Amino acid sequence: MKTDTRRHEHEAWTAWLEAACSLGQRFYNELEGDDPFAYNETASVSHLTAAASLSGYLALAEFATAKKARHNRRLRASGRSDFWLCSNKRSWAFEFKQITYGPLTSPKLRAKMEEAEQCARCICEADADLAVAGLIVSTYWQDWPINHDTLRSIEGFSKHCDFAWRLETAPEAFTYMFFNVRRPRRA
Repeated sequence: MKTDTRRHEHEAWTAWLEAACSLGQRFYNELEGDDPFAYNETASVSHLTAAASLSGYLALAEFATAKKARHNRRLRASGRSDFWLCSNKRSWAFEFKQITYGPLTSPKLRAKMEEAEQCARCICEADADLAVAGLIVSTYWQDWPINHDTLRSIEGFSKHCDFAWRLETAPEAFTYMFFNVRRPRRA
C-alpha cells in the first residue's frame, strides 16, 4: 500500500510480512478458515514473531524492559514492549494496537495509531535502533464485501503512515498493517 523502497524497512519488512501472509494462509487452509490476525493483539504479535523467525530474523514478543514513564519521560519505569525485530542491519522495538471489529472510520484508525505512538515514545534507545508504532486492522469480522467508505478510510489513513501493507491471509478478509517509525529518545 505504502512503502519507501530507499529505506531498509522496505526490504526487511516486506520479507517479514510476506512470511506472515504465507503463514496466515496456511492457518486459513489447514484450520477451516481461521485467521490468526482475527483475534487480538497478543495473537497477532505471536503470529508476527513466528513469521519473523521464518523469514530469517531474530524476534521476541512481549519482552520486559525499562521504559520511559508515560507521564514523565525523564523517569524510568518497569515495562514491556510488544515486539522486537532484528535484521543484520537494524533493530526495531514495536508497540502495537489492533482493531478487529466495529466500524473502521478514519477517526478510529487515527485514535488507535495515536495510542500506539504514545507507547512507542516510551521506548528507550538501548532497546532498539528505531521505535515503531504499529496498527493491525483485521477485516475478518467485517461484513463482506467491505463497503466503499471503509476502504476509503483505510486508503486515506495509509497516506498518513510511514509504511502500510495489506496482507491477504483469507479470501474474504484482509489484514492491514500500518507503521510509523521514530528514533527512540535517550534515557
